[in-house]
Amino acid sequence: MCAREVITVLHLSDIQFGVNHRFLGRDWTGIDNPYDTLLERLKEDLEVVRGHFGRDVTPDIIVVTGDLAEWALPAEFRQARSFLKSLQTHLQLRTERVVILPGNHDVSREECKAHFAQRAAKGEGPVPPWYPKWRNFRSGLREYLGQTFTPAEPWSYYEIPRLNVVFAAMNSTMVEGHDVKGPSSSPDIPHHRGTVGEPQIQWFRKRLQKRRHDGWLRLGAFHHNWQRVHGNHDDLVDAPLVARLLEENVNAFIHGHAHKSSLAWLSQRVPVLSTGSAGVVIKARPPETPLQYQILQFRRNSLRRISRAFIAANHSWGADVTVGQDGLAEFQIDFADVHATFGRPVSSRRLPPQSADRSALVTGTLPEAWPPEYSADPHARVRISIAALLKLELDGRFLLVRNEYHPNTFAPFGGVFKVYATAETK
Repeated sequence: MCAREVITVLHLSDIQFGVNHRFLGRDWTGIDNPYDTLLERLKEDLEVVRGHFGRDVTPDIIVVTGDLAEWALPAEFRQARSFLKSLQTHLQLRTERVVILPGNHDVSREECKAHFAQRAAKGEGPVPPWYPKWRNFRSGLREYLGQTFTPAEPWSYYEIPRLNVVFAAMNSTMVEGHDVKGPSSSPDIPHHRGTVGEPQIQWFRKRLQKRRHDGWLRLGAFHHNWQRVHGNHDDLVDAPLVARLLEENVNAFIHGHAHKSSLAWLSQRVPVLSTGSAGVVIKARPPETPLQYQILQFRRNSLRRISRAFIAANHSWGADVTVGQDGLAEFQIDFADVHATFGRPVSSRRLPPQSADRSALVTGTLPEAWPPEYSADPHARVRISIAALLKLELDGRFLLVRNEYHPNTFAPFGGVFKVYATAETK
């Protein structure tokens, strides 16, 4: 596939369809309101974001980092599936571009309890990680999990060849389950905390190493908190192990669970970004934290984060100023080994001096003074930039081009964009 300039990810989390879902499709009087659903509010806001930040903000991938349901009931997963299907259709995305993983609310405590009881009835002990607890999650969202999420490997791995992007959808609910009395250190009973486990980490490590060699953009996702928020004790307990084994093979991590956006760093090249809940009622989240979702734009040398917050009084989404002015934060990050996704970096070395053999440009070979990486690879992509200013005049008026990223600025063709205070949209 051809190299791309940007990969745009729509990141949702903790939408929690069920009794604590915020968007019920009716207003405060109880009268049906088909506009007040998560789907419709998101569709409306995505158009607002595109108009404000540019057309390239259209998502290439949808990611939901867990807690799609409230009590892991089949009806809740049917609602979640309907939402994902409609959003996917609206954005004209293939099923392979929808990434999901379980959160603690997607674990059926009743199914877990039944598994313990059934095993006890046979005089046998339960089998960690008690796979039946994900039965409703697996069956309700089967089309988005494909052939992954099996009893032997209850996690998902998404390769998107059309984009040269891979997502490691890690399962951090491995020890989650129903309430069981017993020592807190026992590995044979459920615990309400985030755990991935080394076997899963090593499984992803092998596959991500290959895609690193291939030059794909490599993204990781899980549900639980990377760092403690609001004094919670259910953060990802094996985060240090994830960092040690995957830091070199992942370009960025995203997660949910905290119901609040946050930013951490594994290294200068590997950010960890969370978003808050996109759909849970205020009583089930910190009262000072609004509903949130984020759009992440990955380029070879930068990350753009657009965070949105739901403004209840306006019945609409708006800028999440906790992240930055206008809900925008931008980071200069030299992402490692992403040449298949974004193309090889253009060398910063100067072109050959005038005295160099320029006839090589005509014959199609490279002169010796050119960067050695191009000489070593005759098939390497070479970016050639040609700048020109064209001024088109008609009856004393000039044609200017709008800057897609800054709609209030205009410029001649090929020039540097400048602000014209008197410019008007025609």
